[in-house]
Amino acid sequence: MTPDLTKEVLDLQQGGHLCQQDNGNGNGGSSAATVETVARLHRARAAEKQREELIEKRAALAKAEWARKKIETILRLLDLAG
Repeated sequence: MTPDLTKEVLDLQQGGHLCQQDNGNGNGGSSAATVETVARLHRARAAEKQREELIEKRAALAKAEWARKKIETILRLLDLAG
């Protein structure tokens, strides 16, 4: 669990800001489902960030490979001309 997630879960369990909201069970307190929902949202956000970073890295790799092939082609043409 990440430090900010741990703090948020502890806040929920100890009567923090989300615990003051009515969760529909009549007592206005936090439930384990609320804590799990927050944790699930944090995990989903982290997974999405990782996917975005992977896409960016793959795009940069593809661009670098294209540039390498272009340079190799130019060098081959120079060798043929020389």
